Amino acid sequence: MDDAEFAVVAFGGTARTAYEAVKNCRAKGLKIGFVRLVTIFPFADKIIFNLAKKVKGIVMAELNYGQLVGEVRRAANGQCPVKFCGKYDMTIFEPDEIESAVNELVNEVRGNG
Repeated sequence: MDDAEFAVVAFGGTARTAYEAVKNCRAKGLKIGFVRLVTIFPFADKIIFNLAKKVKGIVMAELNYGQLVGEVRRAANGQCPVKFCGKYDMTIFEPDEIESAVNELVNEVRGNG
């Protein structure tokens, strides 16, 4: 996270895939960090708040309808955009799906998309 301009936040089984996606993005030159939430209650408000102060945007990857992205947005307190990368079709994420969300966010923030 030291040089991260953007971040991916994930928990549970999605975290392993998100970690791989972040590695792939870094290999392509993007300064992406990763935060793995170990628990969702109590929520990591302070960690997300401090993260949002530091980065230009956050991708929240989760295998549901977006129940946790609202908590991330609340904790980020409007300091940076939070993009939802969700899946709810009973299949697991592939790294390229999370990478695509990261690229979309980077382009939106930089004004390229």
